[in-house]
Amino acid sequence: LFNLGWAYDEGDGVSRDAVKAAEYWEIAAAQGHPDSQYRLGCLYSRGDAFAQDLQMAIALWTDAAGQGDPSAQYSLGLLYFEGAGVEQDKEKAVELWSQAKEQGDEDAAQRLEMYASEAVNLAERAAAQA
Repeated sequence: LFNLGWAYDEGDGVSRDAVKAAEYWEIAAAQGHPDSQYRLGCLYSRGDAFAQDLQMAIALWTDAAGQGDPSAQYSLGLLYFEGAGVEQDKEKAVELWSQAKEQGDEDAAQRLEMYASEAVNLAERAAAQA
C-alpha cells in the first residue's frame, strides 16, 4: 500500500494523484505503517489531497516518530522549534532531531549544528556585553 501511494504521489508509472496517494496511505497508516503515517502527514501539512490540517499532520508524525521514523522526527522537531501547531519547545525539537540524526538523517544533523552554532554566538555576544 505504501508503494502504491508513493507511485501516485510521485507520478511514477501512473498519473500523479495526491488523492489516490492519500487513500492508500490512509489504509497503511491505520495499520501502523510509519512511512505511510509520515507521508500522509506531509499531505496534511501541505494541504495536498485535502484541506491543510496541521493538527492531523502532527498526530500522524507523532505516531511515526514514536516508531522511530527519522523523517517524522525531523519534521516534528521543526514544528516544536518554531511553535507551529504545538507549544514551542526547543528542547523537544533538539531531542527529536537527535533521534533522527542517530538514524543518519542529514537534515537533522544540519539543524543541530545550526542550533549549536546559534547558541555559541548568543553566548559570545552575552559575554562581550557583560
